[in-house]
Amino acid sequence: MKSIPKGKLATRLKASPHPNTKAYADAVPTNDELEVDTDTLISPGENGAYVMSWVWIYDYQAGLNNESKDDDL
Repeated sequence: MKSIPKGKLATRLKASPHPNTKAYADAVPTNDELEVDTDTLISPGENGAYVMSWVWIYDYQAGLNNESKDDDL
């Protein structure tokens, strides 16, 4: 948390999860390349919520020069 500057994001990361966070997180169809933590951040709206997630991107997909194309780091 020390590396995150003070502001809105730091405040939200330090706060307790929203009461419906787990329900929204569990509703995300995850796979090997998309993951969601059960205590993730959500941004609730009128009929749903945005759910913060982890999307796996290989180095080569980002245009980075890396010989390894698998995730065995």
